[in-house]
Amino acid sequence: EGDGTITHSANSLAFAGAALGYSFDSQIRSATTTSNLLLQNQTFGAPAAAIRAVQIVPTFIADAGQEHSAFSIEATQNGAADTLNGIRIFLEKGTAATTLATMTGIAIAAPSVVGTVTTGYGISIQNVSLVGATTGFAIRIVSQTANATTTRAIEIEGTGVNNAIRLGSGPNLYSDAAESV
Repeated sequence: EGDGTITHSANSLAFAGAALGYSFDSQIRSATTTSNLLLQNQTFGAPAAAIRAVQIVPTFIADAGQEHSAFSIEATQNGAADTLNGIRIFLEKGTAATTLATMTGIAIAAPSVVGTVTTGYGISIQNVSLVGATTGFAIRIVSQTANATTTRAIEIEGTGVNNAIRLGSGPNLYSDAAESV
């Protein structure tokens, strides 16, 4: 609360004014209820390292029995609406004169582990069969059109039992080196 000035320079924010303090304590809010909170709106250059418009890099202390999340979204819809998305990702290749080698909506990097991890998941989906819902899908893939040279709803690149799909306690479904299931 109170008067203050926030200025910026390369990779930092500076806070001036005794009432402002030097950190955001719990919330950053949009000025109105009808506008977006814009975290980044600029064109980036081409440095040698990877570019991340927003990066969250916390370190958690030992705290047995607690869930630690680097990023959490909890969205509430009050009243009627057509759609509520927790995360919506839109990618756009902006120029026709160049080539983009790969476009990925969500990329999950291989984890780095020192010590022991009992179970690891790339994606874990809890029970989404909602009370009161007519239909519930843990994963829904809208029809994949034949716009690309090769189109599949799901592709598992590896072969063998380590790249299997398991349905409950049933058998593993996988392709062997001869591409037979």
